[in-house]
Amino acid sequence: MGIFSKKVKAEKKTEIHNEIDLNIDSFEYLYSDKTDGGTEFKIYSKQLEKLAFNLFTKIDMYEFADGSKNVFLRSDINNTDYDELKIFVNRLIQLYGNDFTNSGQLTEDEIDNIAISNFWSGRTWDKIKPIISIDALDEEYFTLTFLGI
Repeated sequence: MGIFSKKVKAEKKTEIHNEIDLNIDSFEYLYSDKTDGGTEFKIYSKQLEKLAFNLFTKIDMYEFADGSKNVFLRSDINNTDYDELKIFVNRLIQLYGNDFTNSGQLTEDEIDNIAISNFWSGRTWDKIKPIISIDALDEEYFTLTFLGI
């Protein structure tokens, strides 16, 4: 019985993306494109009336022909509440454990570095489905990414 309870717990903890509304009807269709490998996808976007996870103001979604999606939530790096960022990252750590580089909770030193440089390599969990990452790689936005929903 313990094996089954662990399996259920593992499945539930990878469903944080279910906390956001990904109903395609609520998105604005932008355009269609193809990957270098020829896979077709459609790009959708929506501005959020209410912050997702108390941080994110916009969602971009790439929907592939097989029905899978890649979802990108964005928050303006200059208008982000760093306390909320820390709470959210630490929630992800509680759910998924340390990331693939063994980085754990967000530290005050990291927050100071983000504020100074507008850059953060963030955290990535690549051994779960969907793959989840949060970072500030483009110096304009914090981005929460779900690959393979």
